[in-house]
Formats: sequence, structure tokens, C-alpha cells
Amino acid sequence: MNWYPHHLGDFAQATAHLSMLEDAAYSRLLRWYYAEEQPIPADLRAACRIARATSNDEREAVRVVLEEFFELTADGYRQARADREIEAYRDKSAKAARSAEARWSNKRTQCGRNANASGIDANASKGDADAMLANSQQPTYSVPIGTGAAPPMLPPAAAPAGDLLPLPADPVKVLFDAGVSLLTAAGVSDRQARSLIGQWRRTAGDADVLAAIVRCRDQRITAPVPWLSAALRPRAQRKPSALHLPANLNYETSL
Repeated sequence: MNWYPHHLGDFAQATAHLSMLEDAAYSRLLRWYYAEEQPIPADLRAACRIARATSNDEREAVRVVLEEFFELTADGYRQARADREIEAYRDKSAKAARSAEARWSNKRTQCGRNANASGIDANASKGDADAMLANSQQPTYSVPIGTGAAPPMLPPAAAPAGDLLPLPADPVKVLFDAGVSLLTAAGVSDRQARSLIGQWRRTAGDADVLAAIVRCRDQRITAPVPWLSAALRPRAQRKPSALHLPANLNYETSL
């Protein structure tokens, strides 16, 4: 124990008849008892060593105090009140330890749930980004089929004559449209938004930048610039990856 209750009134009443040496011996023995949480050794020489009693008078004071305030048992000299205080201290410490363990267990469980949720969100955002990239490849031709003009890409074989097929989307434009839309909605100027996106592309790669933009949008981040900068910083030393768009899927550039 590092602390024990010392009731001045009770102590003064119980020790009023003691001499200065006896009072000092009792105080030293009692402090050792609480600190070690065990009885005073039954051997008088060991008890005198604990009390630092060296002269005959000091050793006699130790003997007197042991006989009056302690009970000799098989374990050594015990004191009932000190034992009660030690037991109460141990019980309180055990309860505090159980309470702390329960709090930490709850925190670990919550952290695990948050980590799982973050992983799910990240996977969903990455999936959204892939879908956005895939959808951007829906062919869009402005030249009517059958007019003799050569379109940039061949139309699907089953397309009826006279239908308009879309031109293929530019993947970089897809990324910039998504990023500029997100950043300008947060108050960033169009020019600054494009400059930031250009920096992120150079350090993280198009695919990862778009995935981060989608995740930022889905989580409704109110300050997207610092959030995206932090999200993309760990990949700063990695060679930027190319942005590839799968064919024949739909994409809407608006966030």
C-alpha cells in the first residue's frame, strides 16, 4: 500500500501513554506493516531492524509495542485493524482493475468495429470509383450511323440504324469533373481545385485520387482539401498508376 487512513484522534488516544521511543517504534512498525501488506516478523531482532532500533532502550520500546498493539500468530505479529484496512485496499484495487479492464475491453471492441466499418467504407468507395471509371466508357457518338461518316469507335453490332452512339469519355476529364465539383462545392475556386487535383495526380495516381474523391464525397467531409491531402500523402512515393476505363458501361460525371 502507498497510502493508508491515519485517524489522528484514534491514534492519539491509543498512544497517549507511550514514551517518545515507543511512539516512534509503533509508527515505524505500522508504516512497514502497511507498506509490505504483511505481519511483522515474529523474530524480535528482525522487528528491531524494521524499526531501526539499535540501542537497548529502542529495542525495549519495540518489544513493548509489539506486545501491546500486535498479536503474535504463526505468520508473525498481526494487527486486526491494519489487516482490515489492507483487505479493504485490496478489494478496492481489484474492483478498479476490473473496471479498467472492462473499459479497455469496450474500447478495443469499439475500435475493432470502427476499423471494420472503415474497411467496408473504403472498399465501397473504391468500388464506387471503379464503377465511375467503368461507367465513363459508355460510347457517345454524335455522328448518326448510316450517314457515311466514320465514327471514332465502332458501334455495337446490334445498334439500330440511325441511332446516336456516344463518344468515349476522357478518363482524366472524368477525374477532374468529379474533383472540381466536390472542391468548388466546398468553396474552393475552380482554378485552385484543378491545381490541387493536378498535384494529387502526380503523387498518388489517377485511380487512387478518384477513389479518395469518392470516399470524401460519401463521408460528407466538410473540409475536403486537408482530408484529401492527408488521405493521399502515404502514396506520395509510389509511382502514379494509370487510369484505365473499361468499355461499354455508363458513367455520370456529376457527384
